[in-house]
Amino acid sequence: MLRFTSRALPRATAVALLAAMAACSDNAPPVPATLVASGETQLTGTVGEPIAAPLSVKVTDAKGRNAGGIAVTFTVAEGGGTVSKTIDTTTSAGLASTTWRLGERAGNQRVTATVAGVTGDVSFTAVARAGAPTTITSNGGTGQSVVVGTAALTAPSVIVRDRFTNPVPGVSIIFTVASGGGTIAGSAATTNAAPANSYTSNTQTYS
Repeated sequence: MLRFTSRALPRATAVALLAAMAACSDNAPPVPATLVASGETQLTGTVGEPIAAPLSVKVTDAKGRNAGGIAVTFTVAEGGGTVSKTIDTTTSAGLASTTWRLGERAGNQRVTATVAGVTGDVSFTAVARAGAPTTITSNGGTGQSVVVGTAALTAPSVIVRDRFTNPVPGVSIIFTVASGGGTIAGSAATTNAAPANSYTSNTQTYS
């Protein structure tokens, strides 16, 4: 039969108390200390379309341990567009993510990730390219009065745009004399790469 002395009982109680305190400490929610990117932060894509890779971040505590159960906020900071989750909770590995659909304007766009109580943010940037060409319109050179057999004073030019009206560079254009005769000096051209001025032009000589 086991007997506990008056000294053994308090010691056992103290050990149990310390064990309980340690268990409570282990089960305490983590306190986030750092937020870093977990993947690429400089991206490219097409306007109005989702970025292929998700935006992912990692949260750790002051001892560098993965911090699970932490809310991460993703915010579209520049260029429009949307994210699939504005708030995502970190996994046991400390990871949170969202997907990003770019806005309609070509150029630079940005999304930030933040955690309450953590200084700074993670910034994801994307260069949004124009989409497929959908329209072609005159950009100058129409309605001119020119002496027969001489070059037009203003070279005929066109501008090509995507479905969001962004100018589209790199599109092949063929100029053709449709009526009245005349010749074209260089009938083939390509829209230029200037984002605000993507057009092509050629000189037409009327006879």
